[in-house]
Amino acid sequence: MSKLLMKKTKQGLVSLVQMNCVLHWKEADGSIYYSFDEDGMFVLIHGGDIIHHLKTTYNDENVAEVVQNIIAHGHLSLNDYLNQFELEERISKENMFLRLYNDGWLVQVTPLSFSPLEDVWQSIYQESLRNTPRNATTSEIKRVNEAKEASRIRFMEMIDTRDNPKDAHIIDHGVQKLNPELVVKFSLSRYEKHLRTELLAGLIRLRIGPLTAEIFRHGLKIVEKNSPNKRHYLLKIDGIINDPTDEQEFVSKIENRLTDDRKIVFTVRELLARLPKSDELVLDGSILTENFAKPFKRRMEDDGPHISKKIKLESDSNSSSNGNDFNPTTIALAASASAADQDLNIVSHHLRLLTAQSFLIEVSPGSFAVPFTSLTEKLREHNFEMLVKSTLGPSSFRILRCLKRLKLGDEKLIASEVFLKGEDLRSALYKLVLNKVVEIQEVPRSADRAASKTFFLYRHKPFTSYLYLKELLCFSMAQCVSQVQKFRDENKLLLSKTERVDVKGFEEEMLMELDFKALQKLRQRELFNLGKFNRIKSLYSIFQ
Repeated sequence: MSKLLMKKTKQGLVSLVQMNCVLHWKEADGSIYYSFDEDGMFVLIHGGDIIHHLKTTYNDENVAEVVQNIIAHGHLSLNDYLNQFELEERISKENMFLRLYNDGWLVQVTPLSFSPLEDVWQSIYQESLRNTPRNATTSEIKRVNEAKEASRIRFMEMIDTRDNPKDAHIIDHGVQKLNPELVVKFSLSRYEKHLRTELLAGLIRLRIGPLTAEIFRHGLKIVEKNSPNKRHYLLKIDGIINDPTDEQEFVSKIENRLTDDRKIVFTVRELLARLPKSDELVLDGSILTENFAKPFKRRMEDDGPHISKKIKLESDSNSSSNGNDFNPTTIALAASASAADQDLNIVSHHLRLLTAQSFLIEVSPGSFAVPFTSLTEKLREHNFEMLVKSTLGPSSFRILRCLKRLKLGDEKLIASEVFLKGEDLRSALYKLVLNKVVEIQEVPRSADRAASKTFFLYRHKPFTSYLYLKELLCFSMAQCVSQVQKFRDENKLLLSKTERVDVKGFEEEMLMELDFKALQKLRQRELFNLGKFNRIKSLYSIFQ
């Protein structure tokens, strides 16, 4: 219990609901229940990175200002915000809001945005169950499945209406605008897609190289907006999809549908047009194949005299007209076209290199689809293995790779595979089991399951390991923030001195030497903990 007064509690809940950190649900009897919403918290955590990214993307200070206001207040009414500007500036702001909304960075706030999806689902499901009558010819299992399927269709239609509202745009004097009555908030799922793009490009940089990674990143940018969310809203609700096989099939269906609609497919020419023309991205010589490695044939001087065939010209006038065909402009255009074709060929080779390692799928000649599901899994596997290697040691890493290959193994089999002595093996296995990387499976040899006749096998379950790792990372982030607050509380008097108007900017001159050293130490601690917090945050976004 918080032990706060009712008035203070209500004020705090209102602020948290406004910041999208708390959701509420009203029951039929009038009782209101509140639940935590992690989306609002993650928007606040990533706030600085979000503002910096959008400022860089749109190259506009006004975009950064608007997004900062939205993040700081949770959501924003377009009418209230635009009414404070003059006509010319208002039109500019309207265009900016329209662009952000169309690019997916802003979403409309509806009453459903403040309700927990699990409660909405349960309400629809219970209603469908009541409307599905019992009869002698239908079993209870079939009745429940029918009610669940009807509820799922209705629920998905409701979410689709929320995500794609029909009243979001209006036509004013032939110009499309956002409806000024809209209330908008920042879309965390859109930013998560951007993070996924950067993380996948980083994986390619490690596996293949920086130039291929940059080409791959620009390819992902083309399909980023229409790419699937990191986690579908149906998968966040308990009871809809429980079986891991069904979940995998559901995610694959979504990705296949997006591929068929060509929403996550890009062509080589689209990619080439998007690549920046700068000295930082030099394509020449980046791919070595039989065609590119073949040297240019030059005639040597000792080859002997070369007799060229003479062509008889019809007339001098024809000769002069034919000569004009090879003017400098024509030669420059031909050279430019040749260079463009060569760049197209090089980019195609980079994409085929990615296709060979299953980072892309060539759906048709020159068209490539991005397998986001398998790429995300590869990204998690790579980072998890590197985390195990750096924290638990090379022996633990070798055992993990061995168990991934064997699926199930005992001490004797693992020892023969990883070449470790019994003592070292048991020590490494203990660390892995303690950190939920490896699980123990008991296998009895007798019907009475006697302990003396039981032996143990080891296995690795990625889902359990990732879930435990997420909890550890959350705790570590909270610990970093707690440490910063603890340092501030311990130096409250010193910080109150530095906040004075006459001291700000002149700390070295106005403060005593001992106080100034303490202030520097405090700032160093804060920077260290905030840097650690950001590193953990980046790692958490991989397993989120």
